[in-house]
Amino acid sequence: MATNEKKAPQKLSKWQLFLNHLYFYTFTYQSQSQSRKAGIHLCGAFATIADKLYPGDAEKQKDLLERYSGFYMTDYTWGGTLHGILVGMEEKRASDLYETGDSEVSTELIDGIKNGLMGPLAGFGDTINQSVVRAATIAYSQPLAAAGNPLGAIVGFLGNDFYRWIVSFTTFFLGYKGGLQFVETLTTSKLVGKALTIAGIFSMMMMGGLAAKNVKFETALTITDSMTFDEMIESLIPGFYQLAPPLIIFWLISKKKVDAVWIIVAIMVLCLILAGLGVIA
Repeated sequence: MATNEKKAPQKLSKWQLFLNHLYFYTFTYQSQSQSRKAGIHLCGAFATIADKLYPGDAEKQKDLLERYSGFYMTDYTWGGTLHGILVGMEEKRASDLYETGDSEVSTELIDGIKNGLMGPLAGFGDTINQSVVRAATIAYSQPLAAAGNPLGAIVGFLGNDFYRWIVSFTTFFLGYKGGLQFVETLTTSKLVGKALTIAGIFSMMMMGGLAAKNVKFETALTITDSMTFDEMIESLIPGFYQLAPPLIIFWLISKKKVDAVWIIVAIMVLCLILAGLGVIA
């Protein structure tokens, strides 16, 4: 039970920092509200250190938790950086307030950094996670899983769950130690940009090969007794059936802004109609 007795803030240990981010990381992937997204879990994470930063000061603990109970949404993998920065700033503010009664780390500065970095880190993280890591993971794990190889599940776990866990906790501690300078280095480094470009090209090549292997479409149409319609198309445009569907779907989504749900429904309806007409087997 907190009292109004003023005590010196405690220096957060690595274990306390680990538990702080573990709380946030664990619960933010289990549930989110529409109005606050992960804000309620960020507030819960800071509740684990509130008594360490402001021991015996119920009012300042309350202010701390209210500061993090609002909207919070970013990429929670690479966004561990922002969480670490916020913890470091709050620790500095608590120390300053105890020693001098004031701090250059104002609540306005903390809110500004939190709100200002959510978007950039979300864009940076989503690009890596969705365009590079997820694509490469699917490209490697799907053929293994389809062949009944247990390595498919292992690769899927490493490329999704384990990768996110490692990156989130690593960036959290780097953000806590390096502050805003680490964010600038992370998002503007030319080396990081080149590495992402190379990885992205490689992943897209793998996804192209995966599509060519798994996209199958056959008709029941015949041209002559010795040639089917599919054989004629393949002789004229090799790989047409494998290439055309992904390109058409890409065009519909990127150029015509068609919702992916409607594309899935349209594919199902079209296949049912063609099957009913006997065009496809």
